[in-house]
Amino acid sequence: MTSNSTTAFFLSIAVVLAAARVVGILCRRIHQPPVVGEILAGVALGAIPMVRDDLFPGQQKSLLAAVAAVGLAAFMFVMGFELDFADVWRRRGRPIVIAMGSVGVPLIAGTLLALPLAARHGPGSPAAFVAFVAVAMSVTAMPVLARILADTRLDGTFAGRMAFAVAALGDAVAWIALAVIAAAAGTQSAHGWRMVFLPAYILALVFVVRPLLRRMVAAEGKSRSWRDPSPTLPVIALLLAVSCAATEWMGLHFAFGAFAFGIAFPRAGLTREPQTITAQFTAVADLLMPIYFVLAGYSVVLQTVDTTAALILIAVLFVAIASKTGGGYLGARAAGIDHPEARTIAILLNTRGLTEVVILTVGLQVGIIDETFYALMLVMALVTTAATGPLLSLFRPTPDTPAAPTHPQPSGSDELRRAV
Repeated sequence: MTSNSTTAFFLSIAVVLAAARVVGILCRRIHQPPVVGEILAGVALGAIPMVRDDLFPGQQKSLLAAVAAVGLAAFMFVMGFELDFADVWRRRGRPIVIAMGSVGVPLIAGTLLALPLAARHGPGSPAAFVAFVAVAMSVTAMPVLARILADTRLDGTFAGRMAFAVAALGDAVAWIALAVIAAAAGTQSAHGWRMVFLPAYILALVFVVRPLLRRMVAAEGKSRSWRDPSPTLPVIALLLAVSCAATEWMGLHFAFGAFAFGIAFPRAGLTREPQTITAQFTAVADLLMPIYFVLAGYSVVLQTVDTTAALILIAVLFVAIASKTGGGYLGARAAGIDHPEARTIAILLNTRGLTEVVILTVGLQVGIIDETFYALMLVMALVTTAATGPLLSLFRPTPDTPAAPTHPQPSGSDELRRAV
């Protein structure tokens, strides 16, 4: 990099962080998650010709995307690590019943919506497009949901904790399904043969990486204070980078590698809270994810949205909201939950936000959806996320009984929840 390009690079980072911070604060003041403002900041920057042409030329945008990729890898690792599947079983299987409605109904509705749109907005395989849209409709953003629960004081209630458990289960299913879709789409490329290494990659995570990390973490816990810098941190970062590189090389998105590494990370035998392990990666995600979201909004090409696209957007919004809230409500009622709490759970599960944005970006980068449909789905993600708070205020349930203290709240990074 020349001196001028280096100057431009750091200037572009400053502009992105400043825009994300300012608009994010404004959104928080109107009781909206900052991620909504960060994406809107990106849309605004992309709509300004001077910014698009001068501040973010091709090279600068590529460098920013590389920096944002580091933040996404850290975030996906934390997400995978914090998925608490044991919490699902502690709740006597109710989250599974609710997820059958909140995930199953949007999958069916998304499939029916995508079938007539595949030829228009699926640049690759029509089957991959249909499957991708179905999965995208079923998502709930777990980190944004955690923030909303804290802001509305529902995090200690039965409905709030049940919604969080269902979101964790649904997100795990969504990422696994998306990995399968991306793998199927990748096999059609010139490097599709690399997918034969996927079983070896999974076996290496389970039988090599996981035992290695378990021994390292256990040895560190016995030999030194956890307040000191962790000597295992560079090893964890190295293995995380290798996992991301492996999935990207195989034709999957590197986010799958980070997520899988987080799931494979051992939890048994930790001498301190799980946040001790993820604190450093959470800090990286807090710093760099705003850049990722600004770039996500920046990728929206407003010129591609015509009258037909506007009609499709209306259909997307209707299907997304009706199927998610309707399916969540039916699932909650089938699990034996009364009407007020079932309604609250359904509204909470309609929060798509952060997770939806990541999934949509992956779909765009892998070539499953085109730029126009990406923009429409991004609008849907913003609308459903922004609507959660007002809908909860409108249909505010009577105070319910807090969850039993013997069932602790699902582990999560407080710093990351505050960030989103």
